[in-house]
Amino acid sequence: MSEPIVSLQVVREELLDDIRNKELQLNSAEIQLSLERETDPAKKSSFIQERQQFTVYRVKLENAILEKIASKLNSLEPDLKEGLNDLDVALQDVNNTVAILNTVKLVTSIVAQIVKFA
Repeated sequence: MSEPIVSLQVVREELLDDIRNKELQLNSAEIQLSLERETDPAKKSSFIQERQQFTVYRVKLENAILEKIASKLNSLEPDLKEGLNDLDVALQDVNNTVAILNTVKLVTSIVAQIVKFA
C-alpha cells in the first residue's frame, strides 16, 4: 500500500516545531549549566553567538512564512470579507442549511487559498 501524500504545509509545520524544540533544548537548564562549566571563553562565546543566531533565523523563517500569508491575505481580503458577510446573512436563517453550507464552503475555500501559501 502506498504512503499517504503529506502536504507541504504539514511538513513545514513539523520542521518549524522541530526547530522550536531544538531552540528550547539549546536554552535548557542542562545546556546552560554545561555552558557555565565551560572553561574555554572562545567556545563559550561561540556557543552563545550560534545559539542567538539559531533563534534569529527561526524568527526570520517564521516571519517569512507570515509575510507570504499576509501578502495572499491582502489580495484575497475583499473576497474573504464578502464571504464572511454572506455567512453572517446565511446564519440568520438557521433553517436554511444549504445556504449556510454553501457559504461555509466559499469562506473555507478562500481561507484555504491563503493558508496554502504558509
